[in-house]
Amino acid sequence: MKILHLVVIGIIAVGVISFWIFYESSLQISDKEKFSKSIVEQAVNHTQLAKLFGIDNMNSSDSTNNGDSVDLYDWSKDGKFIIAGFHISHKNYLVSIDPSGTMLEKLNIGQLEGFYPARISPSGNYVLFSGVKLNAQGAVQNLYLYDMAAKTMKQLTNNTEYDSGSHSTQIQDYGWTPDGNIIYNEENAFPVPTPNGSLSFSLWKTDMTGKKLGQLCYSIYYYENPNFTSTTNNCSFAEMSISPDGKEISFADNPNIGIFHMDTNQTTTVANFSNDFGATTKWIPNSSAIVYDESTDEYAHGWKLGIMSMDGSFNKIIYSTGWGNGFPVVSSNGKYIMFANTDNDIMRIRFG
Repeated sequence: MKILHLVVIGIIAVGVISFWIFYESSLQISDKEKFSKSIVEQAVNHTQLAKLFGIDNMNSSDSTNNGDSVDLYDWSKDGKFIIAGFHISHKNYLVSIDPSGTMLEKLNIGQLEGFYPARISPSGNYVLFSGVKLNAQGAVQNLYLYDMAAKTMKQLTNNTEYDSGSHSTQIQDYGWTPDGNIIYNEENAFPVPTPNGSLSFSLWKTDMTGKKLGQLCYSIYYYENPNFTSTTNNCSFAEMSISPDGKEISFADNPNIGIFHMDTNQTTTVANFSNDFGATTKWIPNSSAIVYDESTDEYAHGWKLGIMSMDGSFNKIIYSTGWGNGFPVVSSNGKYIMFANTDNDIMRIRFG
């Protein structure tokens, strides 16, 4: 499950990486050999990040210090910038930073009180995120689109239900299709004649104006009530990621990782984990495999980063630590993965 972040946002980008493209349509032996030879190195030191942000120091965010932290959310397809969340001195910011850590700028989101992880449009001109406003009842979540050039944003959805108990409507998982449309998952809690109520899940496709183009999936889950029957097709796509070819959605439904096939509206499970503490997924550029990170223990906060083929036949752990921030991002050339560690250094994984 994602963690809510409060924020202010800014933009820009510089720093070019050479492109290396996958031409295979499936995970080949050569790909498996390459992914088995990962090299982990520091890309940006936390001291460098602190100076870019205009502060003296960034405290560690490990288990003994509930202090500053950095989360990486998405990497632009031209390789020039990464959208990240900075959580410093109990204040939260959405920023754009280039992969070498030489330029950082805050995005301005006005009166929003918080946000969920951002996603960059295929063109690199827009950033999509779920923003949070507070009203008299509680927090209300809606999708927002930030224009990177104009530095303005607009609200795409019109949710008015606050995030509390049976009146909750949550929009926390979303992404871009290759043609520039948006897919998002909406979770609604509503009361039924049972103490625990129920949940409905809807997967929607919209254009950039917020106009709904169709509902891809719908399901209802009733809690412990024999008078109601839950629908069998699961549409709870937490931590979803749309494949680069636009045909599949990977998602984490703890303790499983699954694939939703948009041509058939069916789901398959590709991995089962022995824990119930969460995972996120990101695709590699040729849509044949996903990068995932997994929190392995609720208290010790063990953290693993792996690569898995879409059918689950190849699964390789490429990094593990006793504590991790999560949210890996993958370069569009398929050569690099970056993430922030608990010392707030930005780490890079490249493949030998």
